[in-house]
Amino acid sequence: MKLVLKIILASFIGLSIVTFILLKFGGQVDSFYNKFTTPKASSMIIGDSRALTGIRPNVVNKKLAGKGFDLPMLNYSFTIAQAPIGPLYRESILKKLKPNTKNGLFIISLSPLMLLSENSHDNYKNEFVEDNLSPHNMDFVDINPNYEYLIDNYNSFHFKAVFRENLILQKNGWLQDNNLPNTREEYEKRRDWWINSYNNFNKRYSFSKYRLASLDTLIKTLKSYGKVHIARLPVDPIFLPLEEEMCPGFDKLVDSLSNINNVKYYNYKNTSDTYKTLDGAHLSKLYSDKFTESLCDSILKN
Repeated sequence: MKLVLKIILASFIGLSIVTFILLKFGGQVDSFYNKFTTPKASSMIIGDSRALTGIRPNVVNKKLAGKGFDLPMLNYSFTIAQAPIGPLYRESILKKLKPNTKNGLFIISLSPLMLLSENSHDNYKNEFVEDNLSPHNMDFVDINPNYEYLIDNYNSFHFKAVFRENLILQKNGWLQDNNLPNTREEYEKRRDWWINSYNNFNKRYSFSKYRLASLDTLIKTLKSYGKVHIARLPVDPIFLPLEEEMCPGFDKLVDSLSNINNVKYYNYKNTSDTYKTLDGAHLSKLYSDKFTESLCDSILKN
């Protein structure tokens, strides 16, 4: 009996410690956890890691306050591993969306990689490389603390990060990346790492007509809840030929789809001199606010 009581007490203490860490440092120990602890939202930023670090909800809230949108904005972006366009991402977006939303604002940050599918997977047979990853492996996306996320995605937690502040996920879903390059050489080293990743990605993935059709479905779905805008974020010019090889005619495809659905497409791919990145592929936190302001200005004009 004493042994059982000791086990119960130890379990209670352990759970209490974990709960404290989740409540106090959830945004430091995991780069996505906070997204699943906040209430459902009426307006969202949707995309991969470029949007995760590059579009700031607080700036959107300030710039677009009183303009007829249901704010505040939530950044519901993830990494490219989790955020390819498709039915799984759309389902999670709808889980996080307030069902009675009418005047929402939805910014879809689109990159060519989000329209690719792994060659070994047949999307038409419901085979998706992002299956079993968050947010797709979760039923509950708005509870705090969120033990479902902890159980299903424990491997993504880095509890030692409590003592560091390199990456901090804000409550609004924006990932603050404090790992800024100190020299040009460090920047180029990070950029070269991404170039190698792109090359490896290109060997395993190819353009998916299924995902393009899913993008059309996502746009049409979100339009019933408010306004939809699409943006392509800045990248180092060295990536543009690689992305064109991955997804030939990407801009024309998105332009066509935007025109069909009467939504705006803002193409910032050639503006990396104005809005600088920290590794060639992701906006630096020093420029993400200025970029978000520019994007909001474009939205207001339209």
